[in-house]
Amino acid sequence: MVTSVSGSCLPPFAVRRHAYAIRTAGLPRDAGNRAAFTLRGRCRRGARRSAVSGDGYRCRVTPPLDAGSGPLVLVIGDLALDVVLTAHGPLRRGTDVLGNVAFRQGGSAATTARRLAALGCRAVLITAVGPDAAGDALVTYMASCGVRVEARRVPGAPTGRLGVLVEPGGERSFVSDRGAMLRMRASDVPARAAIGADALHVPAYSLVGRGPAAASVRLAALARAAGALVSVDLASAGFLQSEGPGELLARVASLRPDVLFATEAEAAETAAPPERLLDLSPLVVLKQGSAGAQGLRRGRAPVAVPARSARVTDSTGAGDAFDAGFIARWLACPDPRNPTSADLRAALAAGHRAALREIRGTRVEFSPSLALRQKATGRDRAVRL
Repeated sequence: MVTSVSGSCLPPFAVRRHAYAIRTAGLPRDAGNRAAFTLRGRCRRGARRSAVSGDGYRCRVTPPLDAGSGPLVLVIGDLALDVVLTAHGPLRRGTDVLGNVAFRQGGSAATTARRLAALGCRAVLITAVGPDAAGDALVTYMASCGVRVEARRVPGAPTGRLGVLVEPGGERSFVSDRGAMLRMRASDVPARAAIGADALHVPAYSLVGRGPAAASVRLAALARAAGALVSVDLASAGFLQSEGPGELLARVASLRPDVLFATEAEAAETAAPPERLLDLSPLVVLKQGSAGAQGLRRGRAPVAVPARSARVTDSTGAGDAFDAGFIARWLACPDPRNPTSADLRAALAAGHRAALREIRGTRVEFSPSLALRQKATGRDRAVRL
């Protein structure tokens, strides 16, 4: 069933999306808002603390129970602070160029989870952060967006940080310091983690590093046992190259994904035609940037949906948001494991819409002091942590 809202087609749960946000300066005290939270040795009101083995603990930040009635989607992976450098002109080696420097929420998994919550899904992010102000601010922000956060605090490791260099035209390059996420391990995933889950999404970043890979494999096994669907995004041509495509693709295969996302550049790093990715998953979504996206299935004709043209100054997060839009619509199919061409076309279109909203929407920005600044109704609003 598809419901029409303002001329666009959305699955029923997307119509029932919640509006959950921090609305006052400072940490809110009312019982209705359960995002108030800190990782410095304790959890504040509304968050639940549970012991875990080893040198950290998990603090669950839970939005109100009515914060969504859509499918329950787990996402495992990075929650990071992006330092975004946007040049106003061509880069000149060895000298200066004017531009902007911004601090934003980053992490492929976190962006997908945030977009899933915006689409009405009950999104759960399983991640690791350091005992620092960046981790505090990022987790609180994600909870304010309606994402339930299962974060492991890792003493002695910083919250992940990502340097993003945005060139004129919107193309990006990254320098990644994953910090605490590389210390995640299988024991950080409790046996109850996948109870009631409809789907699990795993960016391939979460398969890089022995600890995160073990945690992702364990969570995928739990999700499979619970009857959930599994999606994987190859995520990075650079990591495919540095890790070796054979090794990383073997880890992807071990998850037995129901859908596999890849860009043309990522598919090229596998040294095989995109159709060969169907050996890993019965459904492959090939993201082609401004050209759109294709859905590939075994023994069936490809389904292509062009992207809507848009002027892009910063495409950061577009691919992660595309995954969220596709997954939300895909889960609304009568048979997600065997979608019709019409369902697949609708899911691809939903992915494009979500990506467009991500790159056109207001970017929430953290100040260097990690006060959360957000433009709202024409004025700046700050939540100081």
